Amino acid sequence: MSTSCLIPIEDLVTKRQTNLGEFGDDGFPVKPFFDETCFKGNVQPITGFEILQVEEGDRTRQNLNIFTEFELKSDDIVVRKGIEYEVRTVEHWDIQVSNLSHFKARVVKVDVKR
Repeated sequence: MSTSCLIPIEDLVTKRQTNLGEFGDDGFPVKPFFDETCFKGNVQPITGFEILQVEEGDRTRQNLNIFTEFELKSDDIVVRKGIEYEVRTVEHWDIQVSNLSHFKARVVKVDVKR
């Protein structure tokens, strides 16, 4: 009998812009600075029903669900296996909805490097 985990948990990284909306002394926007945080999560493809709810512009791009205890926010960038994904939606599944309080985030593959 195997003692390995039945639910595959992956090491992921989130990149959150910390200086959003800041301007330099010259009046121009400052270069974005991203704070990186490592977290663990379960990554799954979205369902056929969920793809119908996705905005048209995102339907042709890779969409994934990430289930994690780490609080993701809209517009965060998640790095999985070297590929960047942008967080589109986040649902908080608290203890009343599920036996385990966690977050479900839908992410979309970023086509262009930032």
